[in-house]
Amino acid sequence: PLHTSLQLPEGPAGIFQYTTSKLFNVLFAHEYARRCPFPIWICSANPGLTESELGSKDANGNLTGSHRPHIPGFITRPTYDGAKTMIFCGSSPRVGVSGGYYSEMHEARRRSNTQGPVGDAFANTLWKETIALLHEKVPGGVTFEDWAEK
Repeated sequence: PLHTSLQLPEGPAGIFQYTTSKLFNVLFAHEYARRCPFPIWICSANPGLTESELGSKDANGNLTGSHRPHIPGFITRPTYDGAKTMIFCGSSPRVGVSGGYYSEMHEARRRSNTQGPVGDAFANTLWKETIALLHEKVPGGVTFEDWAEK
C-alpha cells in the first residue's frame, strides 16, 4: 500500500516522507477534482518555505527546541507571504482548472510523474487506498461512498 511509504521509523521525520506527503497532496487534489460531482473548485497549494513554528511543538503546545526560523542555505519568507497563495486559490478569478497545483500565486507546472496515464493511475490508486483506510478508521465509514468508487 502507498500509505506505508509515509510510516516513519523511530526518530525524526525524514525528507523522503515529507516530499512523498507533498506528492500525495498534489495527486489527491487532482483525483478529488476529477471525481467530485459537486460544482466546487479543488486545488493543492504550496506556501513555500516559510518562517513558522510548524513541527516545533509537541502535542501539548510546548516548544520542542526544533524551531528554526532560518534554515541555513535556504531563504525563508514570512508566513503571510506563504498565505498569499492559499488566499489566491480561494478567491482569485484567475485560478485555472480544478485539481491544479499552485505556487507563488499561479498554477505551477506539475512534474511528468504526476501527469498522463502514469500520474492518473497513481492518483487513482492513492484515492482507492485512502478511501479503504477511511472505511477502516472512521466510525460509520465515509459520507461520499456513492461517488468514491467511480
